[in-house]
Amino acid sequence: MRTQPNSASNKSSSDADSTTPDVDAETYYKWNFVVNVVEGVVYFFGLNIASFSTILPAYANKFTDSNFIISLIPTAMMLGFAIPQILSSGYTRNVTRKKRFVIIVGIPQRLSWFALAIATFFLAKGNPGLMLGLFFLCYITYTLSTGVIIPVWAEFTAAIIPQAKRGRFTGYRHFFSSGLGVLAAMLANYILKTFPYPQNFACCFFLTALFCTLAMPILGLSREVPYPKPKDTGSLRNYFKHLPRILFDNRNYSKYLITTVLFSFQSMVNIFYTVYAIRKLQVTDAQIAIFTGVLMGSQAASNIFWGYLADRKGHKITIAIAMLSASVAPIVAITANSFFIYCGVFVFMGFSYSARMISTFNILFEFAPADEKATYISLTNTITAPFSGLAPILGGLLADLFGYKFIFTLSPGIGLVALFMLAFWVKEPRKTKG
Repeated sequence: MRTQPNSASNKSSSDADSTTPDVDAETYYKWNFVVNVVEGVVYFFGLNIASFSTILPAYANKFTDSNFIISLIPTAMMLGFAIPQILSSGYTRNVTRKKRFVIIVGIPQRLSWFALAIATFFLAKGNPGLMLGLFFLCYITYTLSTGVIIPVWAEFTAAIIPQAKRGRFTGYRHFFSSGLGVLAAMLANYILKTFPYPQNFACCFFLTALFCTLAMPILGLSREVPYPKPKDTGSLRNYFKHLPRILFDNRNYSKYLITTVLFSFQSMVNIFYTVYAIRKLQVTDAQIAIFTGVLMGSQAASNIFWGYLADRKGHKITIAIAMLSASVAPIVAITANSFFIYCGVFVFMGFSYSARMISTFNILFEFAPADEKATYISLTNTITAPFSGLAPILGGLLADLFGYKFIFTLSPGIGLVALFMLAFWVKEPRKTKG
């Protein structure tokens, strides 16, 4: 039950919304910390009910046997997240109410999940081609909306959370999100096991939409502070002309980009872990939800540790841990001969996901000048997205030609080369800045 704030908090909220010049990230840090952790928990609880890593591949597998088509799920995610970002960051660089922008553009995000739930309930049986098309339409709508939001939300978060506390903020946000993500997986397990197909998947998608929608008014409680004044690049055209100079001037950042591009090909296997388990180990829909629980549990167990490690030692080390964990997962996959051992794949993927969630944005904040944080995020995602999108397609084609064991053997080699480059070629930006 929501209570009416007192007059003092009303005044504070009003001041914050006006981005009063005499406040900074420390002013409302505790309030914004709690509000945004709760918002993240509610939002990710919803997303974990329809987990991208486990539930969506299993859902698509109902309509097609093609590894290539299933590989389009992460491709749609990568490209949808990335394509709008460079336009979004350029268009919104002078927007002073970034919170409002995030909430408004978040509406089609939520509507896409409601639409998928309705379509699944009424059309999934007997219409595999139509349903597969509607699934991708809804999912692309979700990813494109998210792509528009990402750089704006990242700049909003960087402004309200002090730099020295961003690691632990992200750690706690994802710790509680992953912890409750285990409950989300248990809920998905119950739904998939109890209700018949396709009502079970429709119910999962509806709950995803519902909880993601409930997160919106919570985000609205955040108190904004002034944003760094962006560098005056003139028109949007001049802004785009300015982007290549970033790559030439910040060589350490460019090395990090090259390393990230290479590592993106390691991820060619991620979408196939669940499909491989279905086809080779004959796991059930309910057991797939257990994979989600293991994935969320390992994230919850590691999030806070990664956050404190990143704050103390820098974000480069946590990204190195993410690369190593992701490279171990496919080795476990090809050696596992039981459901229990195969769960180890999702333990290592959880370690990798949590470390990347802690540091992927935060290391970019440290590469970037204060007034170009959103630009660095959108530039990074725009450059790496074609490769991240190509990787699962390449994985699907190679799996169709040579089998899953081939890509599960190739992937760790790529990951370890990228790890070597990160360790010995890229410098910790925190130590080189200034």
